[in-house]
Amino acid sequence: MKSLSPVPLATIALVAAAAGAALAPTRALTATAGSRATPASHHHAPPRFDDVRLPTGVRLRYAEQGDPSGHPIILLHGYSDSWFSYSGVLPLLPERYHVYALDLRGHGESDRPAAGYAMRDLAADVVAFMDAK
Repeated sequence: MKSLSPVPLATIALVAAAAGAALAPTRALTATAGSRATPASHHHAPPRFDDVRLPTGVRLRYAEQGDPSGHPIILLHGYSDSWFSYSGVLPLLPERYHVYALDLRGHGESDRPAAGYAMRDLAADVVAFMDAK
């Protein structure tokens, strides 16, 4: 698996925000001469799902797609959401990327500990995830 180089957390948040912006109600269109424009067809395999137990003490669920040797991209959702917030974006991303969409602690199908929901705790989980992958 391609090694994840250290990336500032601000960069990770920027990538997540940029990917989230792609959820705006726009669609890629394709058309041929004499036909009506239709949404572009993408034939991606559905995302794979797995869990990882982190040294921070939590188990995170994540969706994964794309080329395992490709450049990694991590998508982070907001509070009260899950990986599913990127379900509309994942099919639009080129398969040459290795994309992970996480369920952060307390969200989706990840562990729900009694404490540890400060931003620094969530960030520590993301760093631990990068180290694990």
